[in-house]
Formats: sequence, structure tokens, C-alpha cells
Amino acid sequence: MLTEKAYAFTHDRVQEAAFALLDKGEKSHLHLTTARLLADAARQAAGNELLFRAVHHVTAALDCSQPAPQRQMFRELSLLAARRAKRTGDYASALGYIQTARALGNAGAVSDFMLDIEEAGCEFALGHLERTRALCDAILGSPGGLTEKALAANLLAEVYLRQSDIRLALEAALCWLGVFGIQISRYPETAECDEAWQAFCLRARDAEPFSRLALMESEETEAVMNLLYSASIFASFTCPRLHFLLLCRMMHLTLDHGITGASTTAMAWFGV
Repeated sequence: MLTEKAYAFTHDRVQEAAFALLDKGEKSHLHLTTARLLADAARQAAGNELLFRAVHHVTAALDCSQPAPQRQMFRELSLLAARRAKRTGDYASALGYIQTARALGNAGAVSDFMLDIEEAGCEFALGHLERTRALCDAILGSPGGLTEKALAANLLAEVYLRQSDIRLALEAALCWLGVFGIQISRYPETAECDEAWQAFCLRARDAEPFSRLALMESEETEAVMNLLYSASIFASFTCPRLHFLLLCRMMHLTLDHGITGASTTAMAWFGV
């Protein structure tokens, strides 16, 4: 390819041969320069190709000396790539991007806590239950936000379910719901269910129609709703009355905070 001032070889093999002539430091510097050039464009691009290419170069340039703001920016970019890869079902690549983010140091908006929850989700999807359990235990035992804690508790309960221990899955979900301020009796009486039903009917009568409810905006509440949903599934196998109470609580949260994916399951049950 020729221009008035320069020329370039477009064939991959020629480029690879030229790259092979560079020493290790020069290669890392070239990767770093490429990562910088691609980073801004990758954030704005509609697809994932530029993003994944940018993080590939970030990974290849990890041994380069970089200022803290740049490492922070690359760490955020690597987390974004991990989430995009996870969304497409490429969990192995997502784990690689998470390791790149870890190697860039714990600084800025992306904490190790956030990386742990993403890693746990990938490991669970790959069927690595013991690794997922260890990560969830570490997340739940460390300081962190309610959203991440609820996600980890939900994932831990799902691990127990995959291991065919429904009672332990339900107990884990109920214990963490209690930590989040939602106390529900393990073995409710019929009178408790009747009271919960009457309370909901009174609220539903005076509330806006469900079709007019806004979407739930709180990530924390949505995470707790998902944990309630999981607990309701587990309870449906062992205790119908507990299952009913959990659905009632989900409906109250829906009326208070809006509709989310878990709301549809509760609405379907109340429509029966």
C-alpha cells in the first residue's frame, strides 16, 4: 500500500515477520501504543471486536511501566471486555480478561470485589462449582456493597441446588435475605399466609395497575428480588406456604420499586 509519503505492507505474514525482528521491550511498547489508540474507539464501538483487540494488546503490554491513571483506564476496559464476553457465552475469554484486570492493580473504580463476582459467575457457568463456592464465600465474608453480596448469595444457593441439596440452597437464600432485612419464617402457618394475602390485596386495590408500574431502577433491590425468586423456587419443592410468603414479599417490592424480571414470576403465580 503506497501513499505520497510512506508505504506499508498489508499482508499478515510480512507484518508478523517485521514484528518478530523487534526485541521484547519494543514489542511491549508497540502493544501499549496500540492499546492506547484502540481504547477510546473500543468504548464507543457498537460491536465487541475493537474492545477485545484493545484488551489483547493491554494484556501483551502488562510488563510495561504505566502511569496509575492509564492502568485504571485499562482495568476498567478489561472489566468491560469480561462482561461483554460473558454476555456472549465466552466464559473462558471472560476469565482471561478478568485476570488482565487483576494484573493491572487494585485502583480506581474497579475493585477486586467486583472482579470476584464476575469471576464467580463465569466459573459457575463453566460448571466449576467448588471454585464458584470458594469465590462466593470470599465475597460474602469481605466488605462490599449490597448488590454484589446479594448476587454472591444467589450464586451460592444455585451451587447448592446444582449439588442436589435443595434444603441447603433454601437455607442459604433465607439466611442472606435475613441479612438484607427480609425476615421470613421457615415454616409459616396458614394464618400467616392468610394475613399476607389480605395485606397484599389491600395494597393492590389502591395501587396503580401493574401495566403502569415503572421498571425497577435500583440495582440493589433487583438483586434482592432475584434472591427472593431463587428462594421461592427452592421453597416450592419443600414448603408451599413459604413459597407463597416469598411471592407476597416479591409483589410488595414490585409495588414499591417497580417491575423487574423476577416480578413476572410472582405476577404469574398470583394470576393463577
